[in-house]
Amino acid sequence: MKKRGTVALLLALLTVVSVAGCASGNVESETTPAATQPEAVVTTEPETTEPSRENYPDGIPDSLKFSGEKFRILYFDKNNYRDDFVAEGITGDLVPDAVYNRNMNVMERFGMELELIAAPSTDTKSYCSYVDTQVSAGEYSWDLISAYQAYTVPLAMKGVLADVSDAEYLDFSQPWWEFDYMKELLIGSGDRIYFMQGDIALFMLGSMGSVYYNKRLLGDIDQSFDVYATVSGGEWTLERFSELASIAYSDTNGNQIMDDGDVFGFGATTVKSTEHFMYDAGVRSNTRDADGYPVYTFGDDRSVEFIEKLYNLYYNNPGAMIYTADSGISQMEKDFKSGHMLLLPGWLYMAKGICGDCVDDYGIIPYPKYDAEQPEYLTLVHDGTTIYCIPSTCDRLSMVSAVTEAFAAESWRKVTPAYFEVALKNRYASDLRSAEMIDLIRAGITTDYFYANNYCFSGTPGLLCRTAMKGKLSSISSQIRAAQRSTEKTLKTLIEEYKALTGAQ
Repeated sequence: MKKRGTVALLLALLTVVSVAGCASGNVESETTPAATQPEAVVTTEPETTEPSRENYPDGIPDSLKFSGEKFRILYFDKNNYRDDFVAEGITGDLVPDAVYNRNMNVMERFGMELELIAAPSTDTKSYCSYVDTQVSAGEYSWDLISAYQAYTVPLAMKGVLADVSDAEYLDFSQPWWEFDYMKELLIGSGDRIYFMQGDIALFMLGSMGSVYYNKRLLGDIDQSFDVYATVSGGEWTLERFSELASIAYSDTNGNQIMDDGDVFGFGATTVKSTEHFMYDAGVRSNTRDADGYPVYTFGDDRSVEFIEKLYNLYYNNPGAMIYTADSGISQMEKDFKSGHMLLLPGWLYMAKGICGDCVDDYGIIPYPKYDAEQPEYLTLVHDGTTIYCIPSTCDRLSMVSAVTEAFAAESWRKVTPAYFEVALKNRYASDLRSAEMIDLIRAGITTDYFYANNYCFSGTPGLLCRTAMKGKLSSISSQIRAAQRSTEKTLKTLIEEYKALTGAQ
């Protein structure tokens, strides 16, 4: 299969060729004698009109209809997870309205009715267990599953999810699919696809890591420091992040204790925050062997050095406010919005809440690089994102693939622009430079096999950064060795199961 960037690259090349053709034409001087002018050669170029994003075709025949059928989607009815598809009607709220219009457009296109089915489970782990038991027992009534990534990826090895690599209407070379991301979730090389990720998942966009900074506090520290220029110049690193955080702290209430009311350099948790610092710094837990199977590599020089850097940032930086549980995220957000925190490492979905209540102007930038030599900024999508799957016993895969492709394409055309171009860049971003940063964040989307498949293994091999920060450990060599042994043993079993499941050699 072609990579998802093929279409965008082609459009870019066509644009460059067109502009170059206009810019490079010779214009003869009006005083040049006619006899010396070369005979004009008239060529007729065929007109090429590229479709706009809104009208970009998806390759599904217009004549394809499934009149009277229902398209059934199972979803986790909690927080952001329902927002991918649940929209009751036009309310004047930009993004939900875009979701609602997409739903109606796709259903009208195929002559179908959409049925959204909320799972009875009340937490993410039991939700995925519900999917497992229902499909295994043949008692489900859904065509598409809006799944919680972290606990869903193990289901592929249990034969619960359909391989959609050859589904009739799914085209993973299209720009609305994150094909490289999808392949990284798999134990194989990508010849079998069990998970679909891309613009169909609005929460994927919100789950991308991002850092918010308070402009007033930064000005109080150093009015000459331009964060945006530092990012654009490739110099936004863990070291620069740490420097800013260390000089931002102020014991505002004068009690000589770091507590509520003080101004902090940054806030973070020993749980979710850690992996965004790690993977966005280009630290990996795996590579791939010649056959495309993952090889556990956490413990190399770069990862060992990173743990020491992160430990120093967390526990030796005077501006750090560190929380030991996810509940600390709400306190961090509160401190930032009240003007008591310079840097807030978080996610793009936080922008809506920050925009409404922040007392100061703020900017949005990516997580820092490991160092200036890191080629690009990376953006980990948190493993709690939504991801899409089809039950392995689906008996109408052709129809389901067509409708799923149409939903993904229409999301790319309408929902993503509403969220990115209008909501994030114009409504939630406080300046145009933040809008540029959001594009940079989106361009760096990444994940890692052992991070995404962490709960297939004992010892949490993809989250050893959490182990280190929870234990306040600057070195975890013994934990790395233990994780290496258990992970390689489990991985060997998983590869054997994959080969048995797929018939691979």
